[in-house]
Amino acid sequence: MVPSVDMDGKIIMKSMSQIQMLKNGSGALFELISENKEVRDVLGQTKFIQVYNMSNDVKHVLDPQFLGMASVEKLQAALKCVKREPKEDDTLVNM
Repeated sequence: MVPSVDMDGKIIMKSMSQIQMLKNGSGALFELISENKEVRDVLGQTKFIQVYNMSNDVKHVLDPQFLGMASVEKLQAALKCVKREPKEDDTLVNM
């Protein structure tokens, strides 16, 4: 669990004496979307959303080619994968 923060980096309080906590990992994002009407409303007005793991070595923040391909093909979702050669430390593979 990690503390929830607002867009300014300030900790969000659940109550006067309790910090709002979130599960770490992208799974918490999908749970938040399913449980929060305000978040769903904002996302309903959003054209594109990119979700990626910070240690994913094939990601580019708002990769213009990947985003363009998804837009042109009118995809609801897209996944980018590459074949990797085995490495000594394979902890960065995120699928």
